[in-house]
Amino acid sequence: MNDAFLKQNPDLSIITGDLIWSDGVPQSDIIFKELLERFNKYVVPVAKTYETHDSEDEFSRGAIRVLEKYLKSAVT
Repeated sequence: MNDAFLKQNPDLSIITGDLIWSDGVPQSDIIFKELLERFNKYVVPVAKTYETHDSEDEFSRGAIRVLEKYLKSAVT
């Protein structure tokens, strides 16, 4: 991820869903926070979409949206 940001110098990053949550993945909220912290290393806006598997298991879409507070450069 670091190499991609440094080489490409993007104007926008997009998280397109179905990346974190899956039935039976332990501590997916912690994993999601860690992913957002990686994006926070760069001064690049981040847009997000959520797909079908992101809110299966224990997290609702609303709960996932609350976790977005950890992302410093979210596009709203």
